[in-house]
Amino acid sequence: MPPGARFDAVVFDKDGTLLAFHPTWDAAFGELLAILTGDDDAVCEAAAEAAGYDLASGTIPDDSPIVAESSATLVAMMAPALGRRCDEAFVEEVDDLLGRLSLERVTPEAGAESALGALAAAGVGMAIATNDAEGTARLQVERLGWGDYFDAIVGHDSGHGSKPDAGQVLACLRELEVEPARAALAGDSRYDLDAARAAGVTSILVGDFPDLAPDADHAVAGLGALPALVLG
Repeated sequence: MPPGARFDAVVFDKDGTLLAFHPTWDAAFGELLAILTGDDDAVCEAAAEAAGYDLASGTIPDDSPIVAESSATLVAMMAPALGRRCDEAFVEEVDDLLGRLSLERVTPEAGAESALGALAAAGVGMAIATNDAEGTARLQVERLGWGDYFDAIVGHDSGHGSKPDAGQVLACLRELEVEPARAALAGDSRYDLDAARAAGVTSILVGDFPDLAPDADHAVAGLGALPALVLG
């Protein structure tokens, strides 16, 4: 850790922060619905409405629960329309499908590679806390060649709860052996800001979100500006 660095560790949100959300997930979620419904149009429409997916455009609206909720929560929302039980086996089925479908399209956010490289070179510890499944996150990280950057990856199914609760963030910090006062959480949603506050870490809002910016400790326009803030 270089002298004068502001933070010893950064916990990253994944989707919308490290990964470009829509290129990675829009088509993948549409394919998930087609697989789960067997192309039954009526059931597909009902499941899409329950989850907040726009079938007409094949996109995930920015205010959809898909953006921030855990896949376990999304399964609970869709299960009645699909005629399925919302149990652990169904959640695991959906997580597995989403993981495989997203790998064909996983897209990093602009500046992600250079930001991660700069922080790693400076000795900053890094982790991921995501409401996606841990396995999906690990597959995506490996596909992008980022495996060496992260000392911990925690998902909704890792046993530490989901954001906006503090459990995921604190689990990452235990793995990194860093105190909350010396850590930051970089994310793009209200859930990330609330999780940072609950865990006692500094919140860094990444992206242009004027409605959220007043509630963040720091805000940067993109990942390219993150290393300067983190390293002080």
